[in-house]
Amino acid sequence: MRPYEPAEVELGEPTASFQAPGIVRVEIPYKFVAGSPVAHYGCEVKFLDTDFTGLKFMQAWELKKEGVIRDGFEVGKEPKGAFEVVFTEAESPDRGYHPISKVVTGQVGTSK
Repeated sequence: MRPYEPAEVELGEPTASFQAPGIVRVEIPYKFVAGSPVAHYGCEVKFLDTDFTGLKFMQAWELKKEGVIRDGFEVGKEPKGAFEVVFTEAESPDRGYHPISKVVTGQVGTSK
C-alpha cells in the first residue's frame, strides 16, 4: 500500500433520478486532482428538503483516479428539490473523515 498523502477531489455535476418509489439513484463524476486513492473515502449526499443524508463509504481499491460514483439511496419521503454532495477522506476510519472536495449541488429528478 502506498503511503498516505492527503488528496483533493474535484466533483462534476451530480445527477439524481428516481429508481423506484422511495429510492433515488445518484451519479457523481469525480477526479483526483491532488494525490490518488490510498485511504478510506466517503461520499455524503444530503437531500435538502428532507432530513435524509446518504453515505457511501469506499476504500481506495474501489476508486480510480477519475470516474463516476453510482449508488441508490432509500430515502423514504421522496425528495423533490436540491441535494448537496461532498467527498471525504480518512487515513483510518477511526480517525474521522474530513472533506477533500468542494460541495456541489444538483436537482433531484435530473438525469443524463
